[in-house]
Amino acid sequence: MRRPSQILSREQVELLRCVLQQRLPALVGRIATLGRVPLSEREREAMRSALAGELCSTGLDEADEHNQRGLEIDDVIGLLANY
Repeated sequence: MRRPSQILSREQVELLRCVLQQRLPALVGRIATLGRVPLSEREREAMRSALAGELCSTGLDEADEHNQRGLEIDDVIGLLANY
C-alpha cells in the first residue's frame, strides 16, 4: 500500500474532523483509517468540497484573502491529494 508522502498533523486531523462533523458527517469515520486505507476519489473529492465550503464560510477576511483558518484549511485540502 502507498503511504502518504506528507502526513496530516494532529491539528490538521482535528480540523478535518470538525469540518466533516458539521458538513459531511457520513465521512467522519474515515478519519480513523487515513494513511492506512486509501481514500476513494469520491471520498477525497467530497472531503475537499466540504473543506472548500468551510474555507468560503470562515476562512476569508473582509478583503476575501485567506485568514489564518483559511490558510490551515487550504493546507489540508492540498494534503488530501496524498491520501
